[in-house]
Parts: sequence; C-alpha cells; structure tokens
Amino acid sequence: MDDIQVKDLTHCCETATPRKSRLQSLVWIHRIGTTCGRSVPQIARFFIEGEGARATGGNMAYHYVVLPDCVQQALPLDEQGAHARRWGNAHGIGVAILGDFNYDRPTQQQWTMAASLTADLVGLLRGHSYEVWDLLPSHLRRGIPVVGHGEVPGTFSPSAGKEQPGGRYACPGRHWDMRTFRADVERELLRRAVVRCDRLGHSLTREGGVRAPASDGRRS
Repeated sequence: MDDIQVKDLTHCCETATPRKSRLQSLVWIHRIGTTCGRSVPQIARFFIEGEGARATGGNMAYHYVVLPDCVQQALPLDEQGAHARRWGNAHGIGVAILGDFNYDRPTQQQWTMAASLTADLVGLLRGHSYEVWDLLPSHLRRGIPVVGHGEVPGTFSPSAGKEQPGGRYACPGRHWDMRTFRADVERELLRRAVVRCDRLGHSLTREGGVRAPASDGRRS
C-alpha cells in the first residue's frame, strides 16, 4: 500500500471557539453523503454555517475526509471534531468517507486511501484511556483502536438508525465492512513494521553495528 498525500485545508474550517482534544485513543470511521458537499471547504460550510450547524454547534465535524480520489484534512489533530455524541469527540479522530455505503460500494482507491490514512493515525494515538475502553462493546476491545461510528451505541441518537451494519442509515454503511477494513489496516501496519525492521537491519549492517561473535576455533 503506497503512502498517501494529504491536502491540508484546515484554514477553511476555522471556528471562533475551537475545542481542544483531551486524549485521542480511537480512530472513528464515518460516511458522509455528497449532499453535505464534495470537498472539505463545501463540507465545512455545511457544518459551520449551513444545515449541519444545528448538529455540530457550528463546528467542523471531521478531522479528515476521504474523497474518491484524494484525502483532505479539515481539523488539526489537537482540536475536537463533532462527529460522535457524548465522549466520542473528546477521545477520537474522526475520518469521514465520502459516499453512501448503504447503497454504493467504495472504489478500491478510496478503500486503500482510507486504510493507509487510518494506519498513519493509529501510529499517532496517545494511548488507550481505560475510561473509554470500558465504554466500547466487548468485541471492539480487542485488536486495533479503530471503530465504525455505528458500532458504538450511545455515540449517536437511538432513533438515527446508524447501527452498523444493519441500521437503515448504518455508519459507515453495510458495504463498508468494518471487520474487513480493520484487517486491512492491521496488514498495512504489519507491512510498515517489516519495512522498518529491514531498513534498520541494512543501516546497522552498513555501520558495522551488527557483527557475528568471533570464534576461537574451539567447538563446544
């Protein structure tokens, strides 16, 4: 999986009262429909000035938006988004995938970019908060700290139908399978770890830092 380029558009999403994040311990995966916009500047206007302001308090909802052909950053990582109710905003990074995946399937490019971005973000998390960990359903307490919004009851309105994957408005959607997605992110994290180990081994070999023990000619 290739590294992705992220376009920084945080200047388009500034609000008068940005909220600082306490402890980012999860990556939250969402979907966002094209009716909210097709780019970060358009989506920001929807949430800050438009119809979405009622739900977000006039703040940008997500830190990143994955479009069909690129990734755009909307918020600095030390600011809260407005993407999950109650404790979700203060403890997580919000990633929105553009599209309605209850009806449409993501393109391979969009899926791959989202998995690569999520692997980047998992490496930036500041550790798990036991307070948050205990609030997750038991099956999400194992493995990497990546959740779909609709997988965590209490972080959306009970009447919203966002339950993943069976809700009418499931988030991120029945065609965005979170188990498969987490598995792909884990594979990407493993690939990167292997690459780092290989590079470290080559570097130590060139610098003479790894040497076989000298033999004195005797056999044990």
